[in-house]
Parts: sequence; C-alpha cells; structure tokens
Amino acid sequence: MHATARPSEGGVPSLGEVVAQRPEGRHPNATAWPPEGGVPVPGEPAARQDGFTLLELMVVVAIIGILAATVGLAAMPPRQADIQTEARRLVELFALAHSEVRADGRNIAWVAGPDGYRFERPARRYVDGEPLPTTVLDAPPETFPPDAPLRPRAWASAPVQVRVEPPGGAVFTPEWIAPPLRVELSADTGHALIVRDAAGRYAVQ
Repeated sequence: MHATARPSEGGVPSLGEVVAQRPEGRHPNATAWPPEGGVPVPGEPAARQDGFTLLELMVVVAIIGILAATVGLAAMPPRQADIQTEARRLVELFALAHSEVRADGRNIAWVAGPDGYRFERPARRYVDGEPLPTTVLDAPPETFPPDAPLRPRAWASAPVQVRVEPPGGAVFTPEWIAPPLRVELSADTGHALIVRDAAGRYAVQ
C-alpha cells in the first residue's frame, strides 16, 4: 500500500510529490529515451552537417581559375591573340607535316607570305610501265587539297611578316632528328616565336 503525498504549503512540491509524479524507476536527471530523431543504427551514414566538403571547394577553385583565364584572354589585344593562335596552330601543322613525310617519303616545304601560307611537296605522275606514281622533279610542286589539314591557309591577322631561321625555310624530311628551327611571326600589334630544338620539340614564345 502506497502512501499518498500531501501538497506542501506555499505551492512548493515536496520530495514525496516529485517522486510520485516522475515515472517509476527513472532518475530525475536521466536523459529521455529514445532520443529525438530516433535511435542511430550502426552502418547508416550520419546526418550531414552544415559546411563545404573538400570536393566542393576544389570545384569552386577550378571555376574561379576558368573565369580568371577568360578575363585574361578578353583583356589581351585581339590581333595579338590571333598571332598566338596562329603560332599554336602552326606547331600542330608542323608536327603533322613531319608525320606525313615519314608516311609518304616526299619532303614537304612550308612557304609563307604576308597574306597566308601553304605546304607543298614534289609532284608525282604515273608513268607507263610503272605500277606506282613517280616523283617528277622538274614539275611544279603540288599543294594539299582544300579538305586536307595541310591545305593552304590565310592569316587571321594579315598582313603578317614571317622570318625563318635558317634562311633556307622550313623543310620537313623523313629524318627523325630535325635541325633547329625558328619561325617569327610579326603583325601590327605583336609577334610570336616558334622554336624547334634538335630533338624535334616545338615551343611557342
């Protein structure tokens, strides 16, 4: 038989009232169970906390870098940008011409002027009795067709002054070790320099 706690005078609960009101067996300072939000299950990912992950920060840094590069290109004078673009394109075409020479066997010369440039090589003709075409040394050189990568092209920022060292011009041969080459492109507002070392590597300066 349990004794009933009487309210204490003055409205302040007595110790008996506190014991009678709390659930049986629970300490007054005990934490409620289960906690709000449910019981955590082992193996399940914890709830994400506020903040940025390392991957998100890297993406933000990359976007900032792209925007900075775009602003830098926009601030560059247009004609200077054209000269740099032409130089980088020529580096790719020079490497392609060298590969074409190794596959075809005929030397390729790069001929440039104020308005544009072209790649040309000795012509070949079919001769009676020969199964394959023969190189004709006394015929005018041939250029590449309009749909070929080595086709004749016009400068994007014409007129362009071209200076080639050595003075003999840029000639691509089947040799794997190419002599050094310097091609300087000059326009009204800037210039670009293409350098090829003895190992055949190109660089734009």
